[in-house]
Amino acid sequence: LFSEFQQFLLTTDSDLLSAQTVKINNLSTYDFNPLTSPFSMGNTIGFFSSAGVNSRLYEMFQIFREGEPDIIEQSKILNRRLPENVTEIAESKENGLIISAVKNSSDLWCYRYYNQGNERLQSAWFRWKIIGDLEYHVIMGDKYYAVTVEDDKDSFQRISLVCMDLAERFSTTDVSGAEFDYRIHMDYLKNYK
Repeated sequence: LFSEFQQFLLTTDSDLLSAQTVKINNLSTYDFNPLTSPFSMGNTIGFFSSAGVNSRLYEMFQIFREGEPDIIEQSKILNRRLPENVTEIAESKENGLIISAVKNSSDLWCYRYYNQGNERLQSAWFRWKIIGDLEYHVIMGDKYYAVTVEDDKDSFQRISLVCMDLAERFSTTDVSGAEFDYRIHMDYLKNYK
């Protein structure tokens, strides 16, 4: 359970969880951004904090009924680059990807990680700049969806639903229709007949 300034563990010593058998134990006292939700990163839990000038990504692991869990700030390498008050999070533990943003912004801050068993073998931060401003985004299955809003030169708003396949990585088609190997990215590619 997450509150703005504390994290708790909901447990029971009984075979049945009920109002009479429930126990709530204090786990830790880290700031948590209530505009976001905590998320699973496999066998750990990730959450964003908005304490201070910049947002921070924390990862909680070794969660037991007794004692404090271990918590690592995964955004420490960015120091002061993450924007304050991250509000939009799209995450996929299957793809090892967390995409965070401030609503109505064009910058997406992405954290990619690779675990093997209980060991983190690799992780990296990168930033995407999208066309327009992000209204909402989500990862469903192996696809990343984003709703963007863009003001055009005539003061009209162009609202787009952008989709990127996270599973397909190397096969794409150029403008002439020839296939070649390339990293997939969002570029508003359209096929015309």
